[in-house]
Parts: sequence; structure tokens; C-alpha cells
Amino acid sequence: MTWAPPAHLAYRWHLMFEPEAWTRVSITFTPCDDGARMSIVHDNWERLGAVAAERRERSMGGWNGLLPHFTAACADVNHAGR
Repeated sequence: MTWAPPAHLAYRWHLMFEPEAWTRVSITFTPCDDGARMSIVHDNWERLGAVAAERRERSMGGWNGLLPHFTAACADVNHAGR
């Protein structure tokens, strides 16, 4: 895990799989004129060999379900701060 507040967080991800089958999630915050830009990169899929494509596809479903809620929460915080 990497923790470098307030700019960067990275961690190993292996939800519902053996810990050795981890991938990496890296989240970076970059200041911009209207607050901050957040970038999420989920990589290291090549570590998983033959199951990489299937697990990446499953993870995309999870991210696609999670990110709209995160975006809405950030909008609520941003709106409350104005």
C-alpha cells in the first residue's frame, strides 16, 4: 500500500480471490481550478495470466456500479461547500 496524502493512494486488490491474485488500484488527486481531479487506475491484470480478462471484466462491472455513487457524493459535498 502507498499512502501519500493528499495526493495519492494505491493498494492491492483481491476481493473474493486468493490474496496472491492481487491487482493494483491507484488513486491520484490533482488540484485544479474548481477543486481537484481524481484519477483511478486499476492495473497489473497481466499478473493473473489466463484468468485476467474474465476478472478484469468482472471488476469493470463493479467500478461501473460504484463510480456513479461516488460522483454523486462528491457533487453533494461540492454543492454544500459553495
